[in-house]
Amino acid sequence: MDSSPPSPTPHLDLANFEDGRGSRYVLTSPRSLEACARLGIRPVDLLPKSLQELLDEYPGASVRAVEDMYQATEKDRRSRLRRCRDLRQELMEREQVERVHKDAGDPVPQEGRSQLQASSTDWWDHRPRKLYQQGKGEGHTSLMRSLSLGDLSLGDLSHPEVHVKKVAKKFERESRVVVSERDKKIAALMILKHQEEEQAKKRKLVAEQAWEDVKYQETSFKKLLHHYEKLDGEMTNLDKSVSKSCKGGMYLDGLATMRMYSNRARKKLATDQFRPGLVKAKPSGGQDNVLPEEKVIQVVKAKMVRELQNKKNIQVKNQYEMLRHSQRKEMVDSQAKVEELFKKMSIQQKEQKAQELHELILKERNQGLKEKAAREDEQILMAKIRAEQQQKEQMKHKKILVQQKDQKIQQAIDSQEKNIQSKAERTRVWNTIKQRNHQLLKQKREEEEENHRKMVEKIIKLKDRKSDQLIREREATVEEGKKIARASFHMRDQIRQKTRNRTFDQMVLDAQLNASLKFTP
Repeated sequence: MDSSPPSPTPHLDLANFEDGRGSRYVLTSPRSLEACARLGIRPVDLLPKSLQELLDEYPGASVRAVEDMYQATEKDRRSRLRRCRDLRQELMEREQVERVHKDAGDPVPQEGRSQLQASSTDWWDHRPRKLYQQGKGEGHTSLMRSLSLGDLSLGDLSHPEVHVKKVAKKFERESRVVVSERDKKIAALMILKHQEEEQAKKRKLVAEQAWEDVKYQETSFKKLLHHYEKLDGEMTNLDKSVSKSCKGGMYLDGLATMRMYSNRARKKLATDQFRPGLVKAKPSGGQDNVLPEEKVIQVVKAKMVRELQNKKNIQVKNQYEMLRHSQRKEMVDSQAKVEELFKKMSIQQKEQKAQELHELILKERNQGLKEKAAREDEQILMAKIRAEQQQKEQMKHKKILVQQKDQKIQQAIDSQEKNIQSKAERTRVWNTIKQRNHQLLKQKREEEEENHRKMVEKIIKLKDRKSDQLIREREATVEEGKKIARASFHMRDQIRQKTRNRTFDQMVLDAQLNASLKFTP
């Protein structure tokens, strides 16, 4: 066995993480998290942030300041990301070397092992702390350390399957029955569910504490931004007073005072560690002698000139659009009048043509009616002649049909009498055959019923024997099932009682959680 001391378990501070529900990405690689924790970097700080997000976050700041802030944060983020990647690669290489030595049976070099142990413990003892946490008590710090990832376990319930097997063996020895695998799995799932509930409670407590810290951080940053804006206003007023004093011959005193305030502001921003690396100065070769306050004044003046010029351009454009609109309106009105006059003239011409056409149609219609009346008179006369001829022909045809119908009726009566006689004879023969068959079928059915009755009696006797045997077997099976169910119930009840017991540390955590929820503003 290897006598070297075991490497310490990674201890991740959950206060370094923001609320997981509001984050777009979550780092799940253990080596990435360990590298971030060793360098004192929060994983959420490695996520990119767009310029629009910064503008929404600081609505009162100018666009130029936000752009400088964006460039500085992006540069700092890439630097941190590169450092985390390098450290992660180094950790993976060390693990690979240690695994190779372990598989080969060779001891790991003492120098590399001590260096790895030192690096894995020093990073936790010397991790950076935020400025806003300095004013809090030691109770909060100890609480956050106690809720680390290494402590999220239930002691003897850390291996639910082993624990369930032990309990099941105990009940099997006592009740002399075999507990089913299904009940064992259910008991293991009960333990796992209890573990998940406890871990969820602890994660919720950590998330609430982290959210309080984030709110405190945002409040402090807003106060600092308000102080900076107030200082900017004081510098503007001082610039005005210096410009007045220059006219009275006090230029040197005003310039010295303004430089003194400017140096104070620079020292204030340089010593501030709340947002490191957000704003960085951009020196240029030709503007070393120009003060930042004068730059701000020049930018504001240029912005006001652009706004006035834009307003004038908009006003001229509006006047031009109004004039063009009035001209178009007059043109449309005149065109509408011309079209209306043209429509009236065309309507008059159409009415005149329609009148002439109507008179012509009336003349043609009268002439056609006269001709049609003459033709109809002639047709009526011809129709009367044809009707008389047709009536004579129909009378002759009806007489012939009556004679033919009488002949057919007589033939039908004769054939019907013959059919009735033959049908009666066939019926007598069929009834005789049916009666004889009925007697044979009745005799056969009585024999079958007697045989069926005997067979049913035999089957009933066999079923009675089988039912008695099945009842005895069922009673034995039910009794065995009751024993197994009682053993499973006692096993689940014992596991349920163990999972419901709370340790003193858990009760202390619940009390601290309730107190923090009550006193949350």
